[in-house]
Amino acid sequence: MQLGESSRGAQVPTKGQSSQAESNVQVYIRARPFLAREKEKGVKQPIVRLDGGTVVVLDPKADGKVKATFKYTQAFDSINIEDDAYVGQQAIYDVIGKQILDNAFEGYNACLLAYGQTGSGKTYTMMGPLTGAEV
Repeated sequence: MQLGESSRGAQVPTKGQSSQAESNVQVYIRARPFLAREKEKGVKQPIVRLDGGTVVVLDPKADGKVKATFKYTQAFDSINIEDDAYVGQQAIYDVIGKQILDNAFEGYNACLLAYGQTGSGKTYTMMGPLTGAEV
């Protein structure tokens, strides 16, 4: 792994590299794996497509046509661990957590807020999977 890269594709700003770290507010999104109840219902495809900081919401009732598009600081794909685009806990920490901790240790105010409806992946993002190497 080279400086400026984290495991499985997430980009990490390096010293001297322009980043959004100068901004007061950064907004990240993470697409979580399917829940057991979603798998039981036969859900096979996510209704979002992630590309850098762009999230495209697809309409599953209209053959996956684009329903809405949103832009964020960065979007992380954690839907399927087998996909090349998968971003795990360590990469999330490298991009978000380390920066927040570094700022706090330098005396700046820092806040990490996980927001979303029940079952949307807040605890998963903050704590990681319940089993496996990233625990």
